[in-house]
Amino acid sequence: MTEIYARGPVTAGIAGLHLHNYTGGIIRDKEEWRNLHMTHEVEIVGWGMEIETKVRYWIVRNSHGEYWGELSFFRIQMGTNLLGIESHNTWATPGFFTIHNVPCIADGSNCRNKSILIEESSSDVYGRRALLNSSQ
Repeated sequence: MTEIYARGPVTAGIAGLHLHNYTGGIIRDKEEWRNLHMTHEVEIVGWGMEIETKVRYWIVRNSHGEYWGELSFFRIQMGTNLLGIESHNTWATPGFFTIHNVPCIADGSNCRNKSILIEESSSDVYGRRALLNSSQ
């Protein structure tokens, strides 16, 4: 929850075969659906709670398009690792970013020597390092 709140969605591996017939609602706890092996990747984008039952759930984006589930999203109860969603999570925190775009071909062979990395001591106000075009 902290990572999603701070920087946005995280990837999650799930046992996707159990989602084939999902059409909506919260996927609720079933002991046989806990701690399963990963077969599909999704993105956890948020969380919520059903007011009447106090059931907390993850809000998850799938890749099957808007006609699947709840406009390509599904909700799954949190806290019991249903479909393995709470055990296979990944995210990245970039170490640097570009200020100026340097046009390059896909392998970067025409622009590798045109950029320099500014060290942490001259990082921007957010503590990130910047990649600048050396011709400026």
